[in-house]
Amino acid sequence: MNDNTKKPFKLNYADTGSDVDMTAQEIETVKKEVNVNVTFKPNPKTGFIRMHEKVFPLYCIDIERPNNADTKDRYYLQMSKEDLEYLAKKHGIKKVHFTLCVTPSGTWGFWGRSVKFGNEAVTKAAKTGHAVWEKAQQQWIKVGWDKPNWCYYYEDPLDKSIFPTDEELQELWPSEDFDLLLAKGLEAEDLILTSLEDGPIQRVLGKKL
Repeated sequence: MNDNTKKPFKLNYADTGSDVDMTAQEIETVKKEVNVNVTFKPNPKTGFIRMHEKVFPLYCIDIERPNNADTKDRYYLQMSKEDLEYLAKKHGIKKVHFTLCVTPSGTWGFWGRSVKFGNEAVTKAAKTGHAVWEKAQQQWIKVGWDKPNWCYYYEDPLDKSIFPTDEELQELWPSEDFDLLLAKGLEAEDLILTSLEDGPIQRVLGKKL
């Protein structure tokens, strides 16, 4: 007599070592969105800040808005060397240094400060902006803008013990690559121009759209 009874099929379970994947499903979460502030303007209302030593240089161009010559928008250029040279002859371009700023509460953003470019003279704004950036790498300061004299200044706190230490400061910087965050922020604000055919560039070259 033949025994045709089938043996029960046994599963080969994976050895996970724990139930963390299952139990983690029940843990409450808080949604976090990373909003990159690329128009960070250090001023007394911002409060005290520190600035990072890393600098991200970009070429930029200031372009008047259509039907509103009193307002200009600043765009950042990602073009070939030949296109940049052509544009500089036709309209003029500038250069900025982006640097990351952070407040004691951990709020951060990128400050694009103008710097000397080409044969132009060093402005008071550029010179004092550089001095502020250097000082803010060393300690917490409050930055202000002196409009009549067109220059930056800073306020030095009398009590430095209440601010995060240099060691604690390292925990305040974002963990993502700074250059990728900057690119993300500029793209989100639609502030990057990549071609001479882009609409804002066409306007400054005198072509009607």
